[in-house]
Amino acid sequence: MIDFVFNNRYMSCLFFCIIGYLCGSVMFAYWIPKWIKHIDTIQETDDGNPGATNAFKNAGIHCGMLCLLLDMAKGAFPVYLSRYFVEESWIGFSLIMICPLIGHAFPLYQKFHHGGKCIATSFGVLIGLFPDLKLGFSLAIWYILFSTLIIIQPHALRTIVTYGGFIITSFFFTTNWFILIGCACMAIIVVCRHLKSLKESEERKIQWVFRQ
Repeated sequence: MIDFVFNNRYMSCLFFCIIGYLCGSVMFAYWIPKWIKHIDTIQETDDGNPGATNAFKNAGIHCGMLCLLLDMAKGAFPVYLSRYFVEESWIGFSLIMICPLIGHAFPLYQKFHHGGKCIATSFGVLIGLFPDLKLGFSLAIWYILFSTLIIIQPHALRTIVTYGGFIITSFFFTTNWFILIGCACMAIIVVCRHLKSLKESEERKIQWVFRQ
């Protein structure tokens, strides 16, 4: 049975898609603050988002850092492991890349509700492409740019612009169309998860720090 799964690319793809979704469905930023600090990051936060940012804000830096690392790990683990069994030059690999984000956005263990916004998990997926980390560095640079030199408010708008820039520059860092498809799908998921917050926000501004 094991040989059949791992020697058949379709079954291998299905296996890692399921593993990726199940890993993504573990909402560490909900469970860890609840277990350690008895804080419910869904009920006790303004946006009801069980993500690493709210874990930092409400449960402290140690809980927040642990949640952040685990949210990244659950994206990296299934993608990195799948590369030993599924070729990257195939659409199945694109599906494997997005499954952890789908799990994080629509978690099985939360009855498909109260999902996160997928930023840390998307970074984890890009780390799963190790040792080729150019795409991960590209996304990080866009975040740093719009958080320090060109400050975009609110966070939802900054994230949407960041992932838009990330998709544009991804073409310069990989020639693998299937990884590009995976990156584009991840960006779409992240953007969609932030649209509601953007609509609810009243403050929208772009500030270039060198003009101060």
